[in-house]
Amino acid sequence: MNAKLFTLACMVAASASSHAQVIRVVPEAFPIQAAPAAALPIRPMERAPAPAVDRALRIKAGDLISPRIVEWAGRNGYVLSWHAGEFRSGADLVLTDDFEKSLDAFLGSMRFNKVRLEAEIFANNAVRILEVK
Repeated sequence: MNAKLFTLACMVAASASSHAQVIRVVPEAFPIQAAPAAALPIRPMERAPAPAVDRALRIKAGDLISPRIVEWAGRNGYVLSWHAGEFRSGADLVLTDDFEKSLDAFLGSMRFNKVRLEAEIFANNAVRILEVK
């Protein structure tokens, strides 16, 4: 039985190798004959646009602030390190400016609530937030 399977496998392999497909790369464009006016033109496939990323900072009343800030920084291409206490938001906050302006407005809202935070933005898009006592 094993000899029959081996022989059959060899015959299939020999048949496949004798009929191998050849792929040729042609550097010229394929000549397309004129199509009727009702036909759609042939165009290269277009990539679907990347989905829009929500870059706004959104904190809801009752949310822990640090996880929202870390997640928001990540959506904006930054890695944030939080070196402060944990705080809950007393109200909704939505900031839609660019990252640095929104970060400054966030720090201002924390100062307004008597929490002094400072932020350092490093050249490698790392951000450190420190609590100032």
